[in-house]
Amino acid sequence: MGAGKLSRSREDVTSEAAPATPLLDTSKKALHACLKRIKDAKNENDLRRLTEELQRIVFHKQYRNA
Repeated sequence: MGAGKLSRSREDVTSEAAPATPLLDTSKKALHACLKRIKDAKNENDLRRLTEELQRIVFHKQYRNA
């Protein structure tokens, strides 16, 4: 390992990092994709996770449109 790779600036590291909280896509396309994944879900855990995702999408869409 070269010293150059270890001495990266803080700006370089933070610009490459993923956001702390992912942005929620509340578009109609995201809503329909989530509904399709719910329809195709095979086990209860997937269904529960997708249902929670659907609730977040709908809540944020309603909040943004209020």
